[in-house]
Amino acid sequence: MQQRYIMQKNLHQSKVMSIMLSSSSIMSMLVPIISAVLLITIGWRAIFLIAGAIGFIIAILYWKLVPKDRKVQSKEDSPIVKEILSKLLKMPVMWILVLAYFTIYAVIWGLNSWLPTYLTDVRNLDLLSIGWLQMIPGVIMILAMLLSGILIDKLDFKVSKIIGAISAFLLAVFLLLMFNANSITLFITYQCFVTLLMTFVVLLLPSFILKKIPAEYGGTAMGMANTGGQLAGFLTPTLIGMMVRSGFGL
Repeated sequence: MQQRYIMQKNLHQSKVMSIMLSSSSIMSMLVPIISAVLLITIGWRAIFLIAGAIGFIIAILYWKLVPKDRKVQSKEDSPIVKEILSKLLKMPVMWILVLAYFTIYAVIWGLNSWLPTYLTDVRNLDLLSIGWLQMIPGVIMILAMLLSGILIDKLDFKVSKIIGAISAFLLAVFLLLMFNANSITLFITYQCFVTLLMTFVVLLLPSFILKKIPAEYGGTAMGMANTGGQLAGFLTPTLIGMMVRSGFGL
């Protein structure tokens, strides 16, 4: 009975996650054009002040409006964090997930941090044009986020692994095509495919944790895997910058 309840509970988790994360996709679509307009009109210093004020307001709203979890486990029933982490560190699948998170988020952070510079310096586009063009992959990301969540919930674990591997390979191919495109039209077309595949893989990775890791380890497992993504966010922009300055790149 308990196993059946857990299976039913996990049945739509990827779908729910995709709906929740679609908000970030909407902002990814809107921010480039909004930022371009604001940079031209009020300057980058004012943008930092506005972003800080918005963050402060969100923090207050989160503190006031988000309800606390009323379900409290007793100390006897709840696993100790050190024991959970010790077990997770011994699982090969967790290290594979950490590496997978690192690689996919390296792509995400690399594109987010250096794509505007590439489009400006190499493709000779102005900030406003970049903002409008980046709305196209933004729409693709929203649709991919919603559809991927529905699809992943219906996939068997073994099938998910195969499709995930194929998607990652195609992602690498389209990235190569994207930066060797002869025209901006081809560039944006390939970027749309990159966005589609990248979004699918980003949603697929947490589903592996939900399907393979025991529920009581889920939070710690998600945090451990996300460490790989955060490490990519720290290293990728710096490494790309070093590559560009050394002449290997732009």
